[in-house]
Amino acid sequence: MLSSEILDEDRRVRIDAVRALPLDQHGIFALRSALATDDDGEVRGLAAERLALADVARSRSSAARAARLTLVDATADRSPFVRERAVLALARHYEGADAPRVEARVEEMTRLEPSWHVRRAAVRAIAQIAGERALRILDRALDDPFWRVRYAAIQALAKLDHARLEPGGSERRRAALAFLREGGASEVEPAAPDRSFADGPLDDEDPAVVAAHLARTRDADVDGETLVAMLASPHDVLRQLARRRLVKRANDDELRLVLALLDDPRVPYVDEAARRVLARATSQAFRARVLAHENASPAALVWAIEESPPGPDAIPFTTHASVLVRRAAFVAAANALSLEALESGARDPDDGVRATCIGALGARAHEDVRAAACLDALDFATEAPSVARAGATALIAAIAKQPGCEVALHRAAVAVEDPAARSLAIASATLTGEERAKLQTDDDPWVRLAALDVERASHALANDPDPWVRRGAFELLAARPTAATLAVAVASDDPWIRSRAALALSRTEPVRAIESLLRLTRDRSPMVRASAAETLANHDGVAAACHALVAGDIDEELRLAAHGRLVREGDQRAFDALARDLEDRELSTSARYALLGMALAYPEAIRGRVDFDARSTTHARRSSKPIADVARRPLGETGMLVAPLGISGAHDLPLSQLERAREAGVNLFFWEPEYRSLEALIANDARKEDLVVVCGTYEADAKTIERDIDRALRRLKLDTLGVMLLFWVRSPARLSDEAFGALTRAKEKGKVRAIGFSTHLRELAATAIVERPWDVVMARLSAAHPALETTLLPVARERNVGVIAFSALVYGRMLASREISAPDCYRYTLTQPGVSACLSAPRRQRELEENLAVLSQPTLDPTAEARLREHGKRVRAENRSFLTLVRGP
Repeated sequence: MLSSEILDEDRRVRIDAVRALPLDQHGIFALRSALATDDDGEVRGLAAERLALADVARSRSSAARAARLTLVDATADRSPFVRERAVLALARHYEGADAPRVEARVEEMTRLEPSWHVRRAAVRAIAQIAGERALRILDRALDDPFWRVRYAAIQALAKLDHARLEPGGSERRRAALAFLREGGASEVEPAAPDRSFADGPLDDEDPAVVAAHLARTRDADVDGETLVAMLASPHDVLRQLARRRLVKRANDDELRLVLALLDDPRVPYVDEAARRVLARATSQAFRARVLAHENASPAALVWAIEESPPGPDAIPFTTHASVLVRRAAFVAAANALSLEALESGARDPDDGVRATCIGALGARAHEDVRAAACLDALDFATEAPSVARAGATALIAAIAKQPGCEVALHRAAVAVEDPAARSLAIASATLTGEERAKLQTDDDPWVRLAALDVERASHALANDPDPWVRRGAFELLAARPTAATLAVAVASDDPWIRSRAALALSRTEPVRAIESLLRLTRDRSPMVRASAAETLANHDGVAAACHALVAGDIDEELRLAAHGRLVREGDQRAFDALARDLEDRELSTSARYALLGMALAYPEAIRGRVDFDARSTTHARRSSKPIADVARRPLGETGMLVAPLGISGAHDLPLSQLERAREAGVNLFFWEPEYRSLEALIANDARKEDLVVVCGTYEADAKTIERDIDRALRRLKLDTLGVMLLFWVRSPARLSDEAFGALTRAKEKGKVRAIGFSTHLRELAATAIVERPWDVVMARLSAAHPALETTLLPVARERNVGVIAFSALVYGRMLASREISAPDCYRYTLTQPGVSACLSAPRRQRELEENLAVLSQPTLDPTAEARLREHGKRVRAENRSFLTLVRGP
């Protein structure tokens, strides 16, 4: 029987429960339910990952089928995190009769998905699902606006017959083909990045500097094209400032430029930024002009249709050549279209259009109740791929309320492939007892739940393996619960059921109910305790029953519960009963401490005659696990000593694994606001005195820098940050008097122990630490990027500036050779004189354990160092080609 922890109100409990689910039939159904119904994106994403491990593609079981359909649905989840994991799960296992449908869906994602993470996953997935058939799709992905997606396409094409691809095309495509075919040698010379910003203060390599200047620039001095170009900036504050200016100006010519940004949703940041501007700055008149424009792009039409009031104005677009326009038009015009038009739309070649029309037919069934038409529409829904199955659910929900549709409901109960739609039909249809009994043996818990009735609910409550079904069974029984029902419910492992059992106990025999309720007041779940207390408060004679219980021979747990209730009486009689138990009864240590604590809750005038030592009720705090003794290095002249290997929270390792790193001796951690697990580790660490937390800001103005420092202190529950950096410095203007002054003041106030900056520009860094007394610099250093050893490190040693190195693996490219390990890459960096620490960003426990070996052996011998240098030369040559041909265009 599955644990009810997968339904717990605490998301962390649900996450742990999903990780622990067995990958058998019952576990697969539970993962399906979590992926389809949980309100937390992390839980849904983890459920998708676990379903991938279940190998559901090759199984013909109903559980595997349900899982596959749910994974396809999850590719349209509202969370990019879930969509990414769903498509990767499909890539790993999807095959068979449904593969063409999945292939079409994943192909669409490579073109229209706004999140580059998800597009990259879709590119990788289509290569696995379609094989050589993916050649055309991967070729198109070579022109993706984001280099990580292009690189994924290159990696996939390298395993296929890419010689069939024709030369030419865009600069990005030509450069990517050159990298793919010639190992990086190419005649393509990428153009310099074009930000399209105006000359002057707004033309700086560092977007934080541009943002600071824009905030001080008069609105009249900034042209619209510059502001629109800023919507594509990776810098949050710069995009925000540009959005505010464009909304305030609400200029039609500028808004048309913004609208054009929607034509390619793949450009990072642009789609969301453009939509936010258009939502606030446009009028219905503007949207009407877009709809009337004969040359409006499909993306512009979709936006105008979606943002205009639904109605007949969208009808002309239901025959548009663009699938996306038709989808939007049918949604907007559904109530204005005839039933015949909707029936025609239900036969559209596009899944999304069919889904909309099938659902609309259901919503409109009351206008012309024709059982035959409902059956026809239901047939469409039954045959539709999973992406259109939502329409079947809406249709069934509607026809279930109409007379003459019983045949349709029975057909849906048998034929519709979607478990949710089928379950709705079962719940709505009039079924015989024999039919319901047969459905109670179905493998799918959604079907069993839908077919439940009062006659079979008691058996399901006690025996069904699925917690959702057990909850549904108790809901059916709660109105008239029997003693047997309540006994099962009170003993359930599900706090939801125990909580509702506590409320239902008010309708049973009082004495027995009070005993059960008292036990529930000691429940581990706050929800259960609250329900039990609420019911007890409405019971007469609770105090008398408690006195009778503590006077008799009862078990220790019930005795504690009864005394806990008598504390509310607060009178001499209740205290005397407690005192007698302390003096006369043999009690466990924990029970004695509990009663001593209760005694202290009585008024002092009552308990004054007995000497209770309040100190005896306090429990000693558990000592933390010892931290391993690791040789630490000075971080420049900051006075801080750090372990040679630091851990970044970038991949959000589970808290238990971060604690493992802490116990192994790591005391240097790199934190940004989205690193939730690392935040929990730091905020709750009992040994903060030796922690060195590296934080930073992407901003350039004093006010925002000070805000980011205060935010880090508040969220990490620290009095002082170890190191505060200006992140990703790309021009000298970022290291201004204003920024340095803000950091220095924070240091003088004790908010920060050391200040510095991070950069990829070694010459800039070397010059900066000479010009100003920076404490720390964070820079890239690896065997593939050794120039830092002769430029920055000598200057840093001379100035006693602490150096924290990163990117030792060069985005994993150093590990292309099996002879090279990640620990040796970190050791190479740490072998260089002047390096205080090297950051590692492990993605999983295996990588973490491997990297922690660096703590006991942080350097390389000369032979191993020379071997790393030679390998680094090869990687550097390939990396230059990569930067020029893949990342640069």
